Amino acid sequence: MMGGWSAGMAFMAIPVIILILILIVVIGGLDEKPVYNTYPVYVPPQPRPLDILDQRYARGEIGRDEYLRMRAEFGKR
Repeated sequence: MMGGWSAGMAFMAIPVIILILILIVVIGGLDEKPVYNTYPVYVPPQPRPLDILDQRYARGEIGRDEYLRMRAEFGKR
């Protein structure tokens, strides 16, 4: 008679185990998956202040005296 109870309990536990496994799969399936095939974004390096000053002088935006004065100020930092 005891064997009948244990077999009945096992058959009741099987649907519970299946339900738990289904819940684990569903909850795990809702997580965001990491994207492995992305490429790094190229960000050009920021120009230094002296580079910008040199470019402005080369384009003729500033004169020689102003260029030398500003270059001396940047050199102090």
